[in-house]
Amino acid sequence: MSKRLFLYAAIALYVAAFILSMPYPNNMNVYATLSVLTIPVQTTDGLYMAGIFSLVMLVGSIVCFVSMIKKWKWAAVVLPLVLFLVLPSVAIPMYQAYIAQGIQAIHYDEGQSGCQATLLQQGDMQLYCELTLHNYSDEDVQASVEFVGQQHNDALAHWLNEAGPYDITIRAEQTETIVIDQQIVAPAYAQNVPVQSLAIRLIEGDDRRTM
Repeated sequence: MSKRLFLYAAIALYVAAFILSMPYPNNMNVYATLSVLTIPVQTTDGLYMAGIFSLVMLVGSIVCFVSMIKKWKWAAVVLPLVLFLVLPSVAIPMYQAYIAQGIQAIHYDEGQSGCQATLLQQGDMQLYCELTLHNYSDEDVQASVEFVGQQHNDALAHWLNEAGPYDITIRAEQTETIVIDQQIVAPAYAQNVPVQSLAIRLIEGDDRRTM
């Protein structure tokens, strides 16, 4: 096979792997129980075939890149991998800023967000969250928020969803800190939950995004 064909094959496989593994519009890592290079290959529902195909194509593209050159083969491995890991953090905000509309244009900063549960007297519980969301579009976005439980915080997400839904507005081209403060009757098995980050799901009509 000529170098040109190796190049075409490498680019095609690389682009396909990148698109399949892109954590947008839904971040499947939320459900991942096993990930390789940030690619989820197994979720709570079992094997994630899109992630497996993406990983196979990424490996195939790197094999093609390595086959093209005689020297510096390590660069044909390292550079594509680094680009694969870094590019989503650049491509997604650019798409959201210039093309996306509605909840597709919303970025959730999970690292700056958190929820907690505090047991109160008389059998009540306080649920408190601060969610940091950035709206890249030039229009206000109105949506509802649900919480997505994972193994370590499924109970907290369940309590929050039982007290919901939560209707929010994120102003155009603004970063908003959404505060949720609810008081519920404490479940029999409830206990204090320290501040934890939670995945969320935004709902706008029939459109849904998990982040």
